[in-house]
Amino acid sequence: MAETLAADVPDGLETHNERRLPTWSGILILGAIVATGASGLLGGAPSPEITIDSAAAKLAVKTPHILRNGTLFETRIRITAHHGIARPVVKISETLWQDTTINSFIPAPSEETVEPEGWAFTLAPLEAGQSVTLHIDGQNNPPLVGTNEGRISLYDGDAHLVALPLSVRILP
Repeated sequence: MAETLAADVPDGLETHNERRLPTWSGILILGAIVATGASGLLGGAPSPEITIDSAAAKLAVKTPHILRNGTLFETRIRITAHHGIARPVVKISETLWQDTTINSFIPAPSEETVEPEGWAFTLAPLEAGQSVTLHIDGQNNPPLVGTNEGRISLYDGDAHLVALPLSVRILP
């Protein structure tokens, strides 16, 4: 009977009837990999909202602090005016978006300019108590690894109102 089984198996393959059980070290290594991924230490964790308040306005930013390279992400910037802001301008440091592609910016700013320290986006005027939320979708470019640091600032024309420093770690 063993001869007929061997004849049914293609050349180069052998039949084994032994079962292998996983080792404890293999189970522990697999568990550690799953736990690390689920913890958010390698990206993918919910983004906390960071706020800064001044007499003029409140600036709240929700963006990932850890990203994998090539990842799509969303940044939300909410501005709440404590008093009227005639010409709100959001400025974003070039270093914060280094090697990043911005796919959409909603609502679209009425004016976009490039300044020595980064980009400036002019929005519609805000009355006291009024808020606006900007939704920015982007993707960091695959070769980017390291940390992008910069700030998001709010101005009324040329008058500085409030700024929020940010740091984004990009993993391979």
